[in-house]
Amino acid sequence: MVFPFSLLCMLSLFFSVGLVLSSATWFTAWVGLEMGLLSFIPLIFLGKMRFSSSEAAMKYFLVQALSSVLFLLSVLFVFGNAFYVLIFSLFLKLGAAPLHYWMLSVVESMSWPVIFLLLTVQKLPPLVLLSSLVGLSAYIANFFVFCSALVGGLGGFSQMMMRSLLAYSSIGHLSWMIAALSVDCFLSVQYLFIYMLILYPLVYLFLCTNIYHLTQIGSFRLAHLKVIVFFDDSFFSGFTTFFLGFLPKWIVLSSLMSIETYFITFVLILGALVTLYYYLRMTFSSFMFSSSSFFSLLNLKLGVSSYFVIISLLGLVFLPAVLF
Repeated sequence: MVFPFSLLCMLSLFFSVGLVLSSATWFTAWVGLEMGLLSFIPLIFLGKMRFSSSEAAMKYFLVQALSSVLFLLSVLFVFGNAFYVLIFSLFLKLGAAPLHYWMLSVVESMSWPVIFLLLTVQKLPPLVLLSSLVGLSAYIANFFVFCSALVGGLGGFSQMMMRSLLAYSSIGHLSWMIAALSVDCFLSVQYLFIYMLILYPLVYLFLCTNIYHLTQIGSFRLAHLKVIVFFDDSFFSGFTTFFLGFLPKWIVLSSLMSIETYFITFVLILGALVTLYYYLRMTFSSFMFSSSSFFSLLNLKLGVSSYFVIISLLGLVFLPAVLF
């Protein structure tokens, strides 16, 4: 009975996303957001029933309910400062810094598939709704871009738990999505879609190998050494030139430079470099403490995980079209 119920929740969740994307009024968008909230909460309890899951569901409900109330009130009373309340409610739903603390505590009690939905699918409706508001309040959007880029970069330094690390990484990527909104909504959605392609293999491998702590990566033997490879591939794909994750960053940077937003461009690059630093540190640690030799990577067999390497290497195909 668990599978049909979870399938129903998933269908309802995707329907709510479609309702928000196709909504013609703010009230219809609010209905879609509420439907997504009610569909997502039962998914938090998938797997083992734990007290931490109940706590995470309660925190998520309270934060999303607060943002929904602010959203509805700002829509019903469109005057004065209600416009800023509307923007605030959407950034709260996204978990953008400095409104990100609820996400860190909620992610720690979720399963890997639910984390993937929270960091990807649940971000799409607020991003699309923000696309019609960011142009009217560029200073507010730049403030959240600045905070999210720095928090996403600096927040991962002391993190050893993989869930928290993914949450901070998501906040850093969110800063790029918000910055892309000032140029084009489609560019932000495109960035989110590529981020989904990069995040999925990482979540899939963590789910299969039950990795929750950074030190577990170095303890795997040759049969599981592919975890290290795709751990590095998924993170580095956003910073290495010929990987798929580099393409949306390059397009966003080019677009921001064309409209002369140099300060935000500098902040985004700085946050990405800080993130790259501690990813490099974790990569060297994982290979150093691994029980297998680096050259044994050549003996890995092709499997399902190799398919995701091909996805990341799609940057080799599309990069010439972007540059020229």
